[in-house]
Formats: sequence, C-alpha cells, structure tokens
Amino acid sequence: MCCDKQTAWVNVLQQCSFALNSSVHQATQHSPFYTVFLRHPHLPLDAAFAGLQDAPVEAAASMVRDRAATDAAVRANIAAANTYAEHYANRHRRE
Repeated sequence: MCCDKQTAWVNVLQQCSFALNSSVHQATQHSPFYTVFLRHPHLPLDAAFAGLQDAPVEAAASMVRDRAATDAAVRANIAAANTYAEHYANRHRRE
C-alpha cells in the first residue's frame, strides 16, 4: 500500500483508522471503540446475524451494568502496562 503509491494513503485513511480503533490494544485489553461505546463496531457480516442478537432493551440494560466493570478493567490493564513499561525502562538504571 505505502510503497506502490505513496500519495494514495488518503484513499485508505478511513479504513486504517477504523481498523486501529476496532483492534484490541495491549495496554487496555479492549479496543478504543469498545472502551467508549461498550460494544464492538457493526461490521457488514453483522447484518446476516441481526436476528440472533439480544433484544435492544436487554442490551441497553446490560450496557449500563457493564460500564463500571469495563472502566475498572481498562484502568487495571493500563496500570499493569505502566508497571511493565516502568520495569523495562528502569532495568539499566542505577539507584
């Protein structure tokens, strides 16, 4: 993509942004999309399985219950990632 036509990146910027925001990140163990909206983004294949999903009211109630748990998990994962990074950043430092 970048080697063939280096000026054509603007044509795929939206797809790259979507891919980055819907991918699970190591530090948070969640995608940025899920962290903000408490759901995974709708993909074209999701329309084929639309009839198999929960009722909207049940999904909304579940989202409200999951908000605090997701926030706590993200905070804990970021703290763990910071501890991991701090360990490797300080391994060659003298006290």
